[in-house]
Amino acid sequence: MSVRISRAHQAILMAGAGTMAVLLGGSPVQAQTIFCPATIAGQGGTFALQNGQCTNGAIGAFSNAALASQALSDLAQSTTQQTSEISRTSLDARRQTEQDRCPDGFERLNGMCRRIATAEPPPAPPPPPAVEAPAPRTERPRPGRRVAAPPPPRVAVRPAPILKAPPPPVETPVRYASWLQGYGDYERRTGTSSFTAPPIGVGVNTNLILTGESKATTGGFLGGLDMTVRSFSSAPDGFVFGVMAGYTNTNVRLTTTSTPTPLVPGQASGTSLLKVRLEGGSAGAYGIYFNGPFSADLTFRADFLSLHESFTDVLAFNAGGVTTSTFSGTGSTDLVNLTLTGNLNYRFLLGGGSWIEPTAGFQYTTSDYETSAAALGLSDGHLLRLQAGLRYGVDYFWNGKRLTTTITGLVYDNVNVTGGFIQNVAFGNGALIVNDEGKLRGQGILAFNLDYGNGVSLFAQGDVRGGEGLFGVGGKGGVRWQW
Repeated sequence: MSVRISRAHQAILMAGAGTMAVLLGGSPVQAQTIFCPATIAGQGGTFALQNGQCTNGAIGAFSNAALASQALSDLAQSTTQQTSEISRTSLDARRQTEQDRCPDGFERLNGMCRRIATAEPPPAPPPPPAVEAPAPRTERPRPGRRVAAPPPPRVAVRPAPILKAPPPPVETPVRYASWLQGYGDYERRTGTSSFTAPPIGVGVNTNLILTGESKATTGGFLGGLDMTVRSFSSAPDGFVFGVMAGYTNTNVRLTTTSTPTPLVPGQASGTSLLKVRLEGGSAGAYGIYFNGPFSADLTFRADFLSLHESFTDVLAFNAGGVTTSTFSGTGSTDLVNLTLTGNLNYRFLLGGGSWIEPTAGFQYTTSDYETSAAALGLSDGHLLRLQAGLRYGVDYFWNGKRLTTTITGLVYDNVNVTGGFIQNVAFGNGALIVNDEGKLRGQGILAFNLDYGNGVSLFAQGDVRGGEGLFGVGGKGGVRWQW
């Protein structure tokens, strides 16, 4: 982690380390002072973060920057959720390509694989008409002499052609494919909560209304390489195993405000602006099994991310008149997000090339931060997401090509969120303002997959999601090559 503060502040921090250790219950000095200035003009004593406030033991101001930084735990997991969702829909398209593919020598008509009609050989030409031989001269039999009968006319006979049936289709035992895609996403979150801190000094308001808004933009790319084995355990089934890797970059602007309640004349609200860059590479593996209309997939993914943040915080000291102090700082840390995703699907044919497919699945993410994350109010955490929905698809076939259009509706809920941020004597026990645990969300996805029939296919997707305090849109596009 890198924390940049002025040399004067560093000297004061070293001189006041003993006093701060007492105030902060023995917590590390840097971990508790990144969101507080060591000194404030016109105020005595050394300031430190305690119960979510910058205080010298006599007066205090709520640290909106500390609150915003803690909210990054949810935002970091949300970024991983969306990139994992993008991976999942890519695997859906990959699975549909294999699930719908007919063996060589067959084509899909009305949802069924039928043998490709072959042109029959032209009929053999009719034999030439027989030429009648001229009638032989007949001689009158002479007494005592026999006349031989004329030989029958010769007719040319050609053998009938032998038609051979085409050989039965032979399924390639193993097929290989690669794919590459780029994606972008925008997400806006809002939240409100209340905060009550222990009294500090005289005349300090401890009842606050906290509001926050985050805007995140994400971009990246993802690619994979896999192999497909047909007739894995029975004739109609298949198994796809592959690996993938990619890169993602997320930029977040998070604003927070703390307003005393009730707000009386002469008091001020504290505000902060936090800017965050979250970037890094990812690697993973996936498996897909399908058997007729049934399919299941399982994906493991690891995101290796670096988090860099900078903030500007306007501290409002509402004691003996309004005193505000503006403070800026920076910090960084690293984390690893591990995600396991699984889904079950079952397809029902509707006729006319259309079908519906109920789907249900889960996503489990664990975040592992470096020890330096404590300075930002972050800690290891876990998240479990459950989802279910319905996919409707239509297949169009022409000239050996297939266009598949799918519309998916999902509902999902982060049913369990643990850890992710620090709640102790320094950061306080206030609720996260953008936390979405237990909030039901909805997502709609429109996707197109164009299979050229020669191993090359293109795919594109757009999605929109929302719910209480959440709105997001995203899109992706890519190419797949099978050989």
